Amino acid sequence: MSNELTSEVVEVDDLFAAMEYAWDQGWTDGLPVIPPTADRVQSFLDYAQLDPGEVIGQYEVRNRAITAEKLAVNSVMAGCKPEYMPVLVACVEAVTDPEFHLNHIASTSSPWPAFFVNGPIAQEINLNNGMYVLGTGRRANMTIGRAISLTLGNCFDAKVGGVQQGTMGNPSRGMIVAENEDTPWEPLSVAMGFQPGENVVTAFPTMENPTDLRAYGIPHMNTPEGLSTIIAEYLAEGYFAAGVHLILVSPSWQRVYLEQGWTKQDLTKFLEENTRSSVARLKMKGTYRSYTKRVDEANLDSSYDKLALPNLNGVPIIEPKDETTFVYHAQSEPRRTYYLIAVAGGDVGAFSIIFKPYPTGPNAVAKAIRKPGEKK
Repeated sequence: MSNELTSEVVEVDDLFAAMEYAWDQGWTDGLPVIPPTADRVQSFLDYAQLDPGEVIGQYEVRNRAITAEKLAVNSVMAGCKPEYMPVLVACVEAVTDPEFHLNHIASTSSPWPAFFVNGPIAQEINLNNGMYVLGTGRRANMTIGRAISLTLGNCFDAKVGGVQQGTMGNPSRGMIVAENEDTPWEPLSVAMGFQPGENVVTAFPTMENPTDLRAYGIPHMNTPEGLSTIIAEYLAEGYFAAGVHLILVSPSWQRVYLEQGWTKQDLTKFLEENTRSSVARLKMKGTYRSYTKRVDEANLDSSYDKLALPNLNGVPIIEPKDETTFVYHAQSEPRRTYYLIAVAGGDVGAFSIIFKPYPTGPNAVAKAIRKPGEKK
């Protein structure tokens, strides 16, 4: 494989002319970019010990590929450092894995992947896992997420004018954070099949912005059951959909769980046993369909195993027994609906976060972050 860069070279007068040229070509996200000069791009490839033409990920639906050179070009433009390159490679590998079903990002609902990093590399590159974790302020968090956004936009046409069809857009586009692993709970990467201490990135097919959960003013907020009920009630009433739901627990919430000896598995079990919605509620929301398993509190017949039929006005018929017949979230599509838990954020305030999944097809995918020169 050749070590020569193959990207077209454009000559401009100065830095500002380079940025204007990038804007004119539609290569940016609307913000200024760092000019991807040959020496800057080569420094990224040299750090990761990658040949320019090495394919990092492919998008078979559009018959396109991301090479190491193109990833480096977009990473330079985003403001990354060369030492971020191993994380960037793993991010691209995750979203181009067939299990992630990348084509869903063209949806009108504006989904976009969010990334979580585990392992020593998070500290090495100064990824934020604490105060203001989903906000601005850390170069690694801001530029890695932006680099993936630019790469998918410029290489796979994931932008307006290309395949992007989002009605409202996604202000969380480009989100990447590290998990706080300085706790007794096992890290997210372990739940994804890796060993503790491994460097791993997990890509989640998120839907819109993450949702804020608050425990202020709730009498039972200082119990694990109380906090877990807040999560379960949101899942039941706010977003009762299939997919992998990521719950980002703040240190202040986690402390309540730890004081009572709760593990991530205990929280998961609580959600599986307590997150439910009545058939009536699901019909009113227009989301009722044939589920694989349900609890029938009134000992009714099995007619609910069939799709609800609408009346002549197109509105689902709601019968009295619908109020006491419940669908359990985790059992609705058991092969696809489950909960993953991570810990991050500032140790102040009674807040946690839920990342809503894109409900049709995509799965969370985790990839090892390889050391420079290390092969798959």
